[in-house]
Amino acid sequence: MFGNVLQVLRMLRFRDAPFQSERRPVAAFIITRIQTGDYDRWRPMFDQDRPRAREKAQVQRVLRSVDDPDEVFIYLEYESVEEANEARARLVSSGVLERFEDKHGPNVLIDAG
Repeated sequence: MFGNVLQVLRMLRFRDAPFQSERRPVAAFIITRIQTGDYDRWRPMFDQDRPRAREKAQVQRVLRSVDDPDEVFIYLEYESVEEANEARARLVSSGVLERFEDKHGPNVLIDAG
């Protein structure tokens, strides 16, 4: 019976978020908040990932505010602080965030434990 529960849970898992035991340990995160102004216009540009800031991310999520669906929070998980800092540097130096007046981050974070 326990095996069937695990099978069901695996089928229901989020597309980009495998079970913790199937992923490498996470050491760092990047969280960025952006007021996109127009989510539907912004999303295809985000998906292109021209700065390659997400290429080493183990998990990536885009969360939308319930109160303002044009406000997004981008959550990324990395295997190391070095990978997260490298991704942050690529993102900042690319200038893609400069088009947004209302933003916070990208912030490289570690688990407070």
